[in-house]
This record gives sequence, C-alpha cells and structure tokens, in this order.
Amino acid sequence: FIVSSLIIVILIIQSHQKCGFDLLKKPKRVLISQENESSRTLLNTNWTSIKIHLDYSMIENNLDKINKKDFEDLKEKIMPKTKKILESLLSVKRLSTNSLLKLNSTKCEDIPIPEEYRTEGVDADLVLFVQIDTTNFFIENKIEAAAIHCLQDSLTHRPIAGYIQFKPDLKINDDIAVDYLVWLALHELSHVLVFNDVLFRDFINDDFTDKN
Repeated sequence: FIVSSLIIVILIIQSHQKCGFDLLKKPKRVLISQENESSRTLLNTNWTSIKIHLDYSMIENNLDKINKKDFEDLKEKIMPKTKKILESLLSVKRLSTNSLLKLNSTKCEDIPIPEEYRTEGVDADLVLFVQIDTTNFFIENKIEAAAIHCLQDSLTHRPIAGYIQFKPDLKINDDIAVDYLVWLALHELSHVLVFNDVLFRDFINDDFTDKN
C-alpha cells in the first residue's frame, strides 16, 4: 500500500482508547490464491486506487436484533464516507489480470462468505464485512468499534478480506457525530490493512524481499 497522507497515523494515536482490536481473537493465517496473479514486487509502477467492497449481510441477517437507525447510519453515512477517504489515500496493485477478487473460503473467521464472492468474484481489492455487536460485549468492555483482517492473498500476503464491528446505539444525530464515527472507522481499518501484529511477519524488507 502507498499512503499519501499522515492523517491515518494521527487517527491511530487519537482513537486507540475506543478501539477493541486488542480484545479481538487473532485470526488464523488463511491464504487465498487468485487466478492469473502477477508476481510480488514493488518495483513496477502499475498502481491503482484501492477498491473496497462493503458487505452488510451479517447485519441484514440479524435485523431483528439490531436498531434500524444504526444500520441506516452505517450504510448511508459512516461507511461510504470512510470508503471514499481510504480509496483516495491508498493505492495497490491489482492481484489478478481479470480484476475480480475471489474469496475461495466459506468463512471470514465466523462470518459466512456469500457464494458469489467465491464463484463469480467481486470487483474489489478488499472485502469488508460490516457488523453491529449484538452480544453486549462491546458495551460491557466500553468498546466503540473493532476490526481485523480474516483472509490474505497467498502471493502478496496482503489482506483481502476483513470485518469491522460497531457497538449498538450509535446515536448519530448530527454531522459531528458522523465525522467522529468516520475517523473511528478509519482507525479500525488501519488494523485490517497494516497496524496489526499478526501481519508484521508478512511485511516486505526494504530491499523488496520477503521477511520469511
């Protein structure tokens, strides 16, 4: 990834006290291969803005347990704005020549992966499953949001799927509240993409070679 602004680093520092990343179960290393995948290198110049696909199926499957306004705020206000900011800041190299990302796994941790993501693919570099906690765990532990990756590309080891989860009763009543949740979501997605001790072993050395 190429980060074109220091704003993400600032958000990481400012938002950590509301973050539940340290309490999440660390994912197993699940590597997914892509058809017609190019080699792992940073030397060529074929970079494009990252494409993020937001999936709300876990919320849609639990609407009887979830505040409808929370869902609407996340789907219409918080996550689209978060997606737009990240797509303007980050660049990646397409994993496959046909540009469709396939998630050849039935689950992202405990989250079922829709069949079309496995068979047809999705026009994205990262699939993000959006959830709202229904267990009271977030409220009991004073967590506002948490996120982590669940699948990595087998060649580049780059995260290609992850999830972000919010506490219930978001109370989005004005633009200030929207902006706060967007900054918090950006902080959480930094854990999906890079600021994540599980991913450190997959970083590339400064001479563009693998660490392991």
